[in-house]
Amino acid sequence: MTRIVVASKQKMSLLQDTQAGSVVLEQPSIIQIGIAKENISSMVRSGNSLQITLKNGEKIVLENFFTENGSPHSLAFPDKSGKFLVAEFDEAGKLIKYNPVDHLSQLGSSINSTGLTETQQTAVVTDGVDDGGIAWSSVLKTGLAVLGAEAVYLVAFDKDDDKDKDNTNVDLTPPAAPVAALDTDGKVMSGTAEVGSTVYVKDLQGNILGQAVADSTGKYEIKLDKAVTDGAKVIVTAKDQAGNESKQTVVTGTKDTVSPDKAQAQASDSGSIVTGKAEVGAKIYVYGPDGKTVIGGPVTVASDGKFSVTVTPALKAGEKGTVVVEDGAGNRSEAAEVEVGKDTLPPDQPKVTVSDKGDLIKGIVEAGAKVKVMDAAGKVIGEATADNQGNFTVTLNPPLTDKAKGTVVVEDAAGNQSKSMEVIAGKDNIAPDAPVAVLNDEGTIVTGKAEPGSKIEVRSSADGTLLGYAEVKDDGTYTLTLSKALTDNTLAKVYASDKSGNQSSATEIKGTKDTIPPGKVEEVKAYDDTGSTKLNIGNDGKTKDSTPVFEGKGEAGATVYIYQDGKPVASVKVDENGKWTYTTDELAPGSYSYTFRQVDKSGLNGQESDPFKFTVESTVKTAALESHDSAVSSDQTADTVNDQSLAKLLNAPVPVMDSFSIAEDQSPLNSETLQIQQLFKDTASGSDAGTIDLSTVLPENAMAASQGQSAPTQTEPVTVSIRIDLNELLNQNIPLI
Repeated sequence: MTRIVVASKQKMSLLQDTQAGSVVLEQPSIIQIGIAKENISSMVRSGNSLQITLKNGEKIVLENFFTENGSPHSLAFPDKSGKFLVAEFDEAGKLIKYNPVDHLSQLGSSINSTGLTETQQTAVVTDGVDDGGIAWSSVLKTGLAVLGAEAVYLVAFDKDDDKDKDNTNVDLTPPAAPVAALDTDGKVMSGTAEVGSTVYVKDLQGNILGQAVADSTGKYEIKLDKAVTDGAKVIVTAKDQAGNESKQTVVTGTKDTVSPDKAQAQASDSGSIVTGKAEVGAKIYVYGPDGKTVIGGPVTVASDGKFSVTVTPALKAGEKGTVVVEDGAGNRSEAAEVEVGKDTLPPDQPKVTVSDKGDLIKGIVEAGAKVKVMDAAGKVIGEATADNQGNFTVTLNPPLTDKAKGTVVVEDAAGNQSKSMEVIAGKDNIAPDAPVAVLNDEGTIVTGKAEPGSKIEVRSSADGTLLGYAEVKDDGTYTLTLSKALTDNTLAKVYASDKSGNQSSATEIKGTKDTIPPGKVEEVKAYDDTGSTKLNIGNDGKTKDSTPVFEGKGEAGATVYIYQDGKPVASVKVDENGKWTYTTDELAPGSYSYTFRQVDKSGLNGQESDPFKFTVESTVKTAALESHDSAVSSDQTADTVNDQSLAKLLNAPVPVMDSFSIAEDQSPLNSETLQIQQLFKDTASGSDAGTIDLSTVLPENAMAASQGQSAPTQTEPVTVSIRIDLNELLNQNIPLI
């Protein structure tokens, strides 16, 4: 990805240092893109955005680059000469030409909307202090060093007093950002950095809290001047011996040292239950009248901030108990007092709006409560009582002016007071309603409705990254383009913030476009289902079922394409439970290899499965005869053989036969053939063995093997096989016995 550095024209402070595909511009800026102009395929205006397409296919979008009067921004590209080329556009957004400048500092706030003036193109800036009070050199180089965090940034400038010197051997490569971690108390920072570099730890105001030099192994340890705790952030950077400074590493102090707020608690009339509100996840303890004995708890505050505690023994009428909140770090709150038969719950803070002149405050609070407004010195400058709907209006005398701050306190009929709340003229603390938000099918554009004049922000649900923003029009509608498309069920949250900074609750949107191909078809199995129970046919297995059944798993709604020996033969749908089945066509005996590929509802192809191989065996169908005059047994199954004719054949006089079988050949001779096996008994058993004259049964032209075979005298059975034309055989008139 291409590096993009954005600096403020007015303050020359770094605003962004990113490789994102989309950059949102919120003030007149200098944008430096780390590629030569020869690598640009096109630059096109789209609405108020500039879309840059590189020759390698990469796309960069600069949001809000254009206004109705052109562009307040300067877009610069590095030149081989060490200077910069600034793109100049007309009011329609068409590229006119590139203007060369020696230093990016020449692109300060005096630049016009269409490019550089001739004076600015030839200006020479000397070291010193500009009109804005900023001491700088004349060069603002590529790769501005970010030295701050959370919107606190500085810009590193290099002096160019020696610009004519040979800098061939000068180290211009900054060290990598240091690895940094705080100890559990937030007092010691340790980690690794470039060997010999100096590691600095600074707060967000730029104050150095500690520094150390990385040793020969790159390790360092810094004892900080003050502990970093309770979510405070510090910035860690490394500076090498050549003066190059790394990118920042931001570290957050996680130790919790702040006591939770006092509980809002109330005892029931029976004194056996205490309910209230407190910090989510904290533990609640209830103490008896002596303030030492635990008579309730600990219980954990629910996710909605509420709790209930059973008290044993119950508080009696007139008795007081205390409630203490303990957070996960062991910090304990002030004790909140509860008393049987008395209201001890403080009212909530009011929802208020302060007039622009600072002379009126309107709002909503607990019905019948008193509202007091104090100035910065604590003097009451207005008060009122809420009506039975909770509405109130307070006239302030003197009014709050010039952004002067006041404090509002609510007191209910029982004398309980709310937490104090700060108010400022022209501001309110009423959050707008959650915005209506609709994401397009591609996951790139959000449209909707919200409070007119409010600001819409779309942030990743996963990490809070800002994906896009827009201002709501006077008609309450908005449209914004996301810096990164939401796809594959990725979630984002949409917020509306009014001019007073109040933020609405979130509206969640989901990217439904599918960009991930399905995986291989899984858990493929084959079954022989000819019997009453299914028999598993393993991979490389054998079966006598000529129409086996396949089962498997896939992506719900996908289509599974089935290949037999590399050729497509069928397709089936995956059901809502992710399962599919397929029964093959009639398969002749032989070996087969099946593979499967699924294509999802978006048309994305998955990989072909590993082959599933098996062999279909020949099926032999038999009819047994225990003696020459018995009937055909029940397991006789000759598909196209006439049962009566077959019975005639089997009952023909064959006196020396004990049994024989008739089998349907899988490779018919003429039409259908039979194989007759004559099984001779062992002569040692005393049974007759002699000559069989099959010609007495079969016509001469039906014989396909020797006639008059004699049964030898031996202990093993002997098989005589004769292939006959079944159609001709069954046309003979063979008498029944």
